[in-house]
Formats: sequence, C-alpha cells, structure tokens
Amino acid sequence: MRCNRKTELVEKATNYVKSQIPEYLNLDYNSDGEVDNICFIIRGQADLGELLWPSRDNMSPIAIDSVNTHVYNLLIENYLGAGYSYTLYHEMFHTIGAPDLYNGSYPWFPIIGFWDLMASEIDPPPSMCTYMKYKYGKWISSIPEITQSGHYTLNPITASSNNCYRIPSSDSSEYFVLEFRKMTGTFESSVYGTGLVIYRINTNLNVRNYSGPPYEVYVYRKDGSLEKQ
Repeated sequence: MRCNRKTELVEKATNYVKSQIPEYLNLDYNSDGEVDNICFIIRGQADLGELLWPSRDNMSPIAIDSVNTHVYNLLIENYLGAGYSYTLYHEMFHTIGAPDLYNGSYPWFPIIGFWDLMASEIDPPPSMCTYMKYKYGKWISSIPEITQSGHYTLNPITASSNNCYRIPSSDSSEYFVLEFRKMTGTFESSVYGTGLVIYRINTNLNVRNYSGPPYEVYVYRKDGSLEKQ
C-alpha cells in the first residue's frame, strides 16, 4: 500500500508539470527512449520507514516530449543539507544502476564500512570503490589482472589511470581487487585511513550485499567476520 501511494504521488506530480518542461531540454542522453532521471524533492522532514523517505524507484511510463519516464529519485529537503549530503549521491548512484552494499538485515554489520558510498552514511561521503566505478558507473573501462609475480604500482582511486588491479581466485566465480585509498580531498576524507584495500568480488548474478551472505563485495579488514562474509 505504501509503495502504491508513493507511485501515485510521483505520477500525479509528473503529469502536472510535464507540459511546463521546455522541449529543447535533452531528457534522454543515452537514447534509450526513457527520461534519464527525475528528482522529486519533498519539503520538510523524512519519516523513517514510512512514505517520505529517500529512495530510488520506478514509475509507470508517462510520455514527456516523446520519451517515457521510468526511474526517479524521491529526496527529502532535510536530508540534503549539512550532515546528509550522502543521501543525494547514494540515491543518484542507484539511478545509474548501483546496488546497496550494506546488509538489509544487519545494516550495522560493516561489510564495506566507510570504503564506499553505497555502504555508509557519513558526510562528506566516501567515493565508490573501483569495482563499483567499473561495473555500474562505467567510469573505469577495465580492471587489469595480475597473473604473475612482480612489482606493481597503484595510484589512488582518485587518479584517472592505474588505480586498481584484480587477482584471480581458485573459485572461478570470484576474484580479488586491490586499490589504494588516500585520505585526502572532499570525497576521500571520510575513509578509515591511507593504504592498500583488498576486497573480494562474487560474480554470481543473484548475489547482492543487501540480501547476503554471500556478498557481491566484501572488504577484508581488521575485526572482519568470516561467519558473515
């Protein structure tokens, strides 16, 4: 019922304003026939666990200048200011296709912690790990694989190149990613520290952190739990 109310709310709002949207605006940059994204910002406070809570969701198709709506973000005014800016970044990355990296049943269990935007609630938020940038953001074209011993150099993930490596696992459905995190700048100032981060990737399509274990992304860290990985 709650989802139906939210869908009805955003669909009515879209129908109300669609005639006011200028025709010259490019609403479909990737030319897939759908509006890339719509953001609805509700004035006031969020209500935890109820209708008015930040989220990314889908609505029924509504034509706007020959393209249909599909994906939208519902954001709350008081969750966009100081202390809550991570909400905007988190929900927008959902729009691009990224999943949550926390466990829905155990949100306090630090599978990833402050190493990724999709797992933490901290302001300013951390960046995304290189795997998330590669798979969901498409900002990294590939993760080079290490297949033999040698000396390898990593740049911080804020660099545009040479910022990650992967190591194959004995399990064909898994591999390990190495990246260098440097506590600096706006979006890396919130991470735990500066140094090498190693995490395991599970490539099975039905594996997601939210419904794990097992987890799609699991960071090896001090005081980690093998039982819940």
